Amino acid sequence: MTARKIRVAVDARPLVEPPNGIRRWLEGILGAMPEAAPDIEWVLLVPHEGIAAPEGLQARVVIVPGSMRSLLRPVWETFRLPGALRCSGADALLSPYGMVPVRCPVPTVSVVHDLTFLKWPQLLPLHYRLYWRWMAWTVSRAAAVVVPSKATQRELIDRLGLSEDRITVSPYAADGVFKPAPPGRVDRLQRRFGLPERFVLAVGTLEPRKNLGLLIAAMDRMNADRENPVALVLVGRRGWGDAVADRPWLYHVEGVEDQDLILLYSGAAVFAMPSLDEGFGLPVLEAMACGAPVVVAQAGALPEVVGTAGLVVPFEDVEGWVEALSRVVSDAGIADDMRKKSLERAQDFSWTDSARTVAGILRGIKR
Repeated sequence: MTARKIRVAVDARPLVEPPNGIRRWLEGILGAMPEAAPDIEWVLLVPHEGIAAPEGLQARVVIVPGSMRSLLRPVWETFRLPGALRCSGADALLSPYGMVPVRCPVPTVSVVHDLTFLKWPQLLPLHYRLYWRWMAWTVSRAAAVVVPSKATQRELIDRLGLSEDRITVSPYAADGVFKPAPPGRVDRLQRRFGLPERFVLAVGTLEPRKNLGLLIAAMDRMNADRENPVALVLVGRRGWGDAVADRPWLYHVEGVEDQDLILLYSGAAVFAMPSLDEGFGLPVLEAMACGAPVVVAQAGALPEVVGTAGLVVPFEDVEGWVEALSRVVSDAGIADDMRKKSLERAQDFSWTDSARTVAGILRGIKR
C-alpha cells in the first residue's frame, strides 16, 4: 500500500509582495522542492487571485481573502487562516513571516528571517514594529523554527528565549541564473542606464537599516581628489526614512529585473552592503555568484555569509569604508582575487540543500 503524501499548507502571501528577502526565500525554497521533496504536496494560501505555483511544484492555490496592510494582517492570521487550514487537510503549516496562528489546527514551522525590529526598533515605522512584535509573540507556539543564519539563531535564543534544539539554520542561496555575465552585455547595460565604467553597487530597499548615509559619506571622501569620480548605483525601491542625499555621481534605479541585476552585479567594481543588521543579506550572495568583489558591514549575518571571500568593516567606521572601497577599486590584483573568492564562496549555498532541510523538519512535525 502506498503511503499518503504529506500535505503542507504555506502562507504564500510573500508571493504577492514587491521583491524582497522573504519573497526571495519562499520562491527559492518552493522552486527547489520538486527535486528536494517529491513526497510533499503543497497548498498555497494567498489573499487574492493571480498567483501561480512555481513550475513543477505539486500544488494547488487556495484564495483566502484578506488585506496585506500591516495592521490588518493579524485579522487574516487569527480569523481566516485557521479555518482555511482545517479545510485544506494539511498536515503542517509553513509560515514564511514567522507568525503562528492562535488556535492553529496543525503544527507550524515558523521562519524568522531577522530580529531587526527588536534590535533597531527606531528604524522602522510604527505599524511595522507593531506587526513584527506580534509575530515574535506567536513564535513560541511553533513546533519548529527555521532561520537563515547562525547569527539569527543566536539572537532568537538570547532575545526570545527559544531553546537551540528548536531552531534549525537553513541558509538562503542565489538562484542559478546569477552567474558572471559576458563583458559585452554589461557594456550595453551601462550605456542603456547611462552609467560610467566604474561603479560601486548597493542593492536593497532604501530605508534606514541599510545605512546608505555612511556609504555616501565614504564615497564623498573617496571621490574628493578624483578627477573621474567612482559612481554609486543604488538599486531598490524607496522605503521609508529620510531621502538619500543627491550627488552628481549617484544613480538610483528602481524596478530592475533579474536579467539586468545580473549585469549590474557582474559589472560592479565593488558590491557594498553597510547595513546595521541583516538576518542573511541575500544580495551579497547574488553579487558573489556573479563574481563581484564584496565589502560588507560587521553586522548580523553578513560576516558569516561572506566568510573569507570579502572585506568586513564596522558599520560606523567611515574611514574604514573609504580604505576598503579604495583598495578594491584601485588595485586590479586585489579585485581579481576577490572575484575568484566570491565565486568559490557562492558555491557553498544551495536552494536544494536548504529545501531538503526544511522538508525534513516538516516531515518530523506533521500531525
